[in-house]
Amino acid sequence: MKSQDLTPLMENKANLKIKLNGLKRKDILYLQKKYPIDAIESSVVDIYLSRKGLAAFKNEILLKTVGKCNSKTKIEIENYFLSKDIKLNLKNIEKFFELLIAPSERKLNGAYYTPTFLVEYITKKSINGDITVCDPACGSGAFLVSATKRLSEITGKPIIEIIENNIFGSDILSSSVKRSKIILSILALENGEDKPKIKFNLNCADSLNFPWVKKYHKVFNKKGFDAVIGNPPYVRTKNLTADIRKKIQKNWSTAGYGNVDLFIPFVELGIKLINDKGILGYVLPNGYVNSFSATRLREFLQERGYVDEILDFNHLQLFKNATTYTCITLFSKKPKSFFKYVSIGDIKDIEQLDKLKFHGIQFKNLNPQGWKLLNEKDLENIKKIETIGLSLGKIAQIKTGIATLRNDLYVLVNPKVNGKYFLKSFNGKQYKIEKAITKEVIHAGTAKTTEQLDNDKRRIIFPYKMIRKKYVIIPEDELKEKHPECYKYLLAIRSELEKRDKGKKKYEAWYAYGRIQGLETSLARKIIVPTISNRPRFVISNKVNALIYAGYGIYFKGDIDILAKILNSEVMWYYIKKTSKKYASSYMSLAKNFIKNFSIPQLSKKEKKFIKSHEGKKLDNFLIKKYGVIYASR
Repeated sequence: MKSQDLTPLMENKANLKIKLNGLKRKDILYLQKKYPIDAIESSVVDIYLSRKGLAAFKNEILLKTVGKCNSKTKIEIENYFLSKDIKLNLKNIEKFFELLIAPSERKLNGAYYTPTFLVEYITKKSINGDITVCDPACGSGAFLVSATKRLSEITGKPIIEIIENNIFGSDILSSSVKRSKIILSILALENGEDKPKIKFNLNCADSLNFPWVKKYHKVFNKKGFDAVIGNPPYVRTKNLTADIRKKIQKNWSTAGYGNVDLFIPFVELGIKLINDKGILGYVLPNGYVNSFSATRLREFLQERGYVDEILDFNHLQLFKNATTYTCITLFSKKPKSFFKYVSIGDIKDIEQLDKLKFHGIQFKNLNPQGWKLLNEKDLENIKKIETIGLSLGKIAQIKTGIATLRNDLYVLVNPKVNGKYFLKSFNGKQYKIEKAITKEVIHAGTAKTTEQLDNDKRRIIFPYKMIRKKYVIIPEDELKEKHPECYKYLLAIRSELEKRDKGKKKYEAWYAYGRIQGLETSLARKIIVPTISNRPRFVISNKVNALIYAGYGIYFKGDIDILAKILNSEVMWYYIKKTSKKYASSYMSLAKNFIKNFSIPQLSKKEKKFIKSHEGKKLDNFLIKKYGVIYASR
């Protein structure tokens, strides 16, 4: 993930809205439709240098770049800039270069633009002397440019000398490495420095398999870089080839759990690249503190006490066109028993990051299965909540709902009835679906009250049958014979179904659900839980045969009414807010991993009677006192 000039302006529905000096993504998309990428690249550089009065220079990279410029194309692009009042500066050129990356490469390499305030915060925190600095996923050079400027301010050394002796980087895309060299050459030229051949320490390479020690033996004679900075790629390994996945899991100890994201081994790489006094500063997804896939990373960091500071941006989305919740994390190898932590939820705080008040998190208080980054009072409260009785995961079954991967094709919402058929529309045509091949289904995300669930008419096409108390797929010949109308519909949607999992997964039948989870349901009342919510939403369902999607079912053999009231209390929501994953607009995850450790206390008959007969504040106050929790309020 790379850089651009982003100035925070406002928060709307918890998304960060940003101004880009008049330059918008649609401008670059417009130019890309009209001109080749090389033509845009060369024209933008030529226009910028001309406007700055930097027409005479010896730098071979810049000469080669502007030498490709077509005068007609340059004039047309410049006129477009003038018509849109687009003001070119070095940051906007970085942004241009990042947006010129093909969408397919961006998805595979995690190339997005890092807001300038993030880049500058990390460089300021990491660079405080005449040191070596490396960005192992440098993109178009945002962090390298910022580091070069910072080193120049501190040391007074010439820009080119800093580039040749202090700045190091790597990127898997050759185009990004080339653009980093262009950007750094322009920076030197702007500062009155020119040289035909600058000796860059930039490599086009897979950083996770690059021979860093062999290539930069002088640096590693001092045991590594003084600072490693950047925004490593956020790419799920499922989007990588099988060979690359195996290589990552084999070579990196932190990458062995779940659907690992590329940023995880990049953290391990960064730690290995810094020397004993060095600093690693990354922009990371804040979910790494509690996600299952990052378990080994947390173990790696916690055992060695590598974390120095976490600045959590909570639910603020800082990256345009990327649904990512981020934090800045600083690491070092210096021995320590705690790290500093602060979580911000207000856009105004971004304008005064230097004034934020951090609190200490003791490594000994953390569980690598999921870090709870709390102050001492909250930590004490959470311990009480988790230990007052038996955990929800022990007293009840928390079952994941079904996953068809195309609910819109399988689910019939308030379907019309035609005799023994339900009716389902697809591509403007209406199909008949035999009632016998459907089941009741509950959309957990819409569940608000038991009455609403009882009245919901949703059905789902269910191409399974029970054999020896286990659901198996109905063979195609049998499906065609017993449910011919549904079979016609399934044939009509076959091409859409085959797009699931990008067409890579082999299903037991092409009409099977995407995942086999959630097919087995207990014939009992259950509590329905959505995947995310902005308030407690544990709703009892009386539909004992219904399947669930977009959430979970909690199956409990005890008094389910009392359990539901406890789960919908202030105490539970306080617990969720302090321990769960945050989303935009105050939404929190209610996933199984975040609710299973909430414990239910032993209750006397009198207490059970009180819970059953009370609602609202009286019930909340009773439960707050029962759990012994302080400050448990929304």
